[in-house]
Amino acid sequence: MIIVSRPEGARAVCRDVRRGLRGFIALVSLLGFHLWPTLPVTAGDRILDQVSDTSVPQYVAKPLARIAHDPTYFTQGLAFGLDALWESTGHYGKSQLIRYPWVSGSPKMQPTAQLQLPSDEFGEGLTILGDTVYQLTWKEGKIHRYQIAGTTITPLPSWLNDKQGWGLTTDGTYLIASDGSDVLYFHSPVDFSMVESIPVRLAGVSISRLNELEWINGRIWANVWGSDKLVIIDPDTGQVTGVVDCRQLVDDAKRSHDGAGVLNGIAWDVRSEALLLTGKHWPWIYRVSLVEHKNKP
Repeated sequence: MIIVSRPEGARAVCRDVRRGLRGFIALVSLLGFHLWPTLPVTAGDRILDQVSDTSVPQYVAKPLARIAHDPTYFTQGLAFGLDALWESTGHYGKSQLIRYPWVSGSPKMQPTAQLQLPSDEFGEGLTILGDTVYQLTWKEGKIHRYQIAGTTITPLPSWLNDKQGWGLTTDGTYLIASDGSDVLYFHSPVDFSMVESIPVRLAGVSISRLNELEWINGRIWANVWGSDKLVIIDPDTGQVTGVVDCRQLVDDAKRSHDGAGVLNGIAWDVRSEALLLTGKHWPWIYRVSLVEHKNKP
């Protein structure tokens, strides 16, 4: 990391202010799941709670297995690829890229690689396309890239992002990103230039705070920040085609660990068809199955 010295005086004051703001942001992000009930309820929140009144299919996530997970990790992204499970964690000074060996059915995972981000960067979502891992940052405008060859991880020049980084996935052609709004952005994997964007709607109502993303069987799955539900999105239309209720997982994680936060983290292993879900500061990664919940007639 290159450290650039600056004159004292006014710039030093600005530096102290920035440090104070970072500390405040870190505190809010740490406590965000406690503050959530005080935030205004949106139309999207209401429609998610009343999805049984719509024709949109509804599912319940049932835990099949619990895999031990370090509860100190503020999980921002989870993805399978290149014979491993990858995790991106957040918080200033604690953001990492972590690689785990993936053995289906294993009750525990030990990291085989951990790369620390600079202390002034807040890690966010990640995905894998080809031999490259892509990792977003929150407000820093950077996308980190890592070339993977066997067990070797080689950092590549980072890209610029003109939006906040929240979630990231790929359909095998484009990089698909969220920025906390109700819009998904499709980007070129060559230079991250934007190709198109689509608004996300459920029964005509916008669904905002789209967070961590995963591509599963031709659909985009998304965490909705602060919610215990996932939405399944048609990538061509932006329409929500399914809602997954994860309350059982949230409740179990909070019973297991007092500091467990919100649901965040989706990974799909195409080979074993394993669906993994976790959250911020959760002690477990859950392997789950989905059970369809019948909507009201």
